[in-house]
This record gives sequence, structure tokens and C-alpha cells, in this order.
Amino acid sequence: MNRMGWCKKRNAVLTLVFMAVVFCCNMAGALQRQLEKEAVSNPVIPDSAVYVGIGEAVMMVDPSTGERQLIAGSTRGGGIDLNYGGFDLEDGENLVAVTYSDGVKIVHVDRLTGDREILPGLGDYFVEAVVIRRETAGTYVILDQVRGVVRLDPGDGSHDVLMTGYIMGLFVNDLDFEADGDLVMAGPGYGVIRVNAPGGGRITIADYETGSGEPVGSPKNVAVLPDGDYAFTNGSSNVLRVNPDTGVRTILSGSGTGTGQNFSDPDCLRVNSDGKLIVWDIGLEAVFEVDPSSGNRRVISSSTLGVGTGPDLFKDLTGFHSRFMAVDLEQRPTGVRRDSWLFYE
Repeated sequence: MNRMGWCKKRNAVLTLVFMAVVFCCNMAGALQRQLEKEAVSNPVIPDSAVYVGIGEAVMMVDPSTGERQLIAGSTRGGGIDLNYGGFDLEDGENLVAVTYSDGVKIVHVDRLTGDREILPGLGDYFVEAVVIRRETAGTYVILDQVRGVVRLDPGDGSHDVLMTGYIMGLFVNDLDFEADGDLVMAGPGYGVIRVNAPGGGRITIADYETGSGEPVGSPKNVAVLPDGDYAFTNGSSNVLRVNPDTGVRTILSGSGTGTGQNFSDPDCLRVNSDGKLIVWDIGLEAVFEVDPSSGNRRVISSSTLGVGTGPDLFKDLTGFHSRFMAVDLEQRPTGVRRDSWLFYE
């Protein structure tokens, strides 16, 4: 073989080797991108995860590490846009949410992919739904400012009105369950009330004329504590406690009560599986864990305070935004599912 022929064969072999290397690199890059995509679209769901949301997005917070992950929103997941009046946790991999896109719809939200699917069979029944809660039996309790309080069967779309719209003239922001199924509600200017469902009879627990102790302020969100007292926020820098039998109000955590980072504007409340109160402080953009007995506070996650990693907890949003929170594996009284969301405007 002459020298020119050998050089041509060598160059051909080198070209093939180069092309093979480029192909392998491209495949490796594609595989890495696919793995990264799957990692994003399939987040690890930690035990006792905390979910927070504003407007068009839901974020998941790992309470053990403080890590924050976007799980559903305009940039993650497909289907109808999230522009909702609340969400709750379902069994399996779903959230259930109220969205104000294309009318008022009830949608399932896949926690792993962020995909949204409209619950069939409801049409345009709901008008101004702001609270949705899932009961142990799998039914939903939805607070609609026009329809009233409605129990919905997601299986066939059938629904029963527990209380008419008249009673919702209170403009209630938040709803929680007592162990016997009674409803505990809070709203600005109207205090904290307990309502028998489905009878509709209500008892005022705390307002400007009922109870004593700390100023009632304008209650925003409420949670039933494991000991039977109610925790609520009212626009102050404290979380309050009220005894439902006596109406006596005290500071559960805040000024002079408990240790740890002080609150700025505590808003949403929920109770986790350990009986601790989870608080979302919208002033600090921080999620706290609070011991209801001592009032001691621990910051779970906050980009502002440098706890945990991931996107900010929506601190750059301005104007009107509906705020929500849910806690996985929540403390549940007998016969009632306590996984719930909180609403504030």
C-alpha cells in the first residue's frame, strides 16, 4: 500500500472515531438532560411535606431540610391554568384545587407532574368558591360565598348544601373541622365562629363583644389544635389561642411567648402529624414550626432568612394574591381528615 492510500485509510478511521466520540457525547448529554427533566417532573415527596401557594403556583417545602420545589404552575405541568381559590391534599399523588380559569372549576393536580385535570360533572355550579377541604370519606366540603357550604362527591359530581349562602354573609376566609364534624370558621370583622353542619346553627367563639383577653383583631385563618383550643391569626405579629368554651384569648406564640425568630405577619396555619402548628409568615416569607404548648418557634424554610434551598417563597409578588397552605400527614381528629388549605386575601 502506498503512503497516500495509508493516509486516506488512517484519516477515514480517525473520522469514524471522531464521529463515534461526538455521538457518544451527544447521547450522554441527552441522557443527562432527560434525567434532569425526570428529576424535575418527578420530585421526591417527603413525609409531612408543607405546600404553599399564591395565585398561579404551588410550592412544596421539605420540613426536614427546608428545600423548596415548584410542583405546579404556569411553568410546570399542563392543563387548565391554576388561578384558584384554594387547594387540599388527596390520597395518592394529587392535590385538589379550585381554579377561577374558565369559570370556577374543581381540578385534580398531580403532585409529581404538575398536570391539572378538571373534575367532571359539575358544569358551572360554583360561583365564588374560596375554601375546599377533603373529608375522611373522600368527599369535599367547599365554601362558596354565593352557594354556601357544599359537600361534594367527586365520584359522580353530586352535591348537598350544608348551609345556604345566607350564612356566608359573614365573608369567611377559612374553615377547619372539629372532631365531631362541626365547622370552625374565621373571617375579618366577624371573629371566630363554630357552626353545626348541616343544621347551620352557629356559636360565636371570639369577636369584639365575645370572650376576653388579647384583642381579637380581624381573624384571618384558623386551625383546631390537638387539645381542642383554636389557633388563629388576626393581622398582628402574634398567633393567638382561644378556648372555645370560655372565649378566653391568649398569645400562643409571639410577643413574650416562646423562643426563636419573631413573627412579622403570621398568616396561614395548619397542624402536622406531630401536633406542631405550621405557620406561614407572609412578612418574612418563612414557614415556621411552632410548639403549641410552649410557643417555641423554629424556621423550617425561608429564602429571606437563609434556611433551605430553592425558589423564593413568592416574596416578589405584589398586589392581590390569595395565599394557601396545606400539610401532608396532618394531625387528624377522630373521623375527620385534617389535611387542608388556608385562604387569605
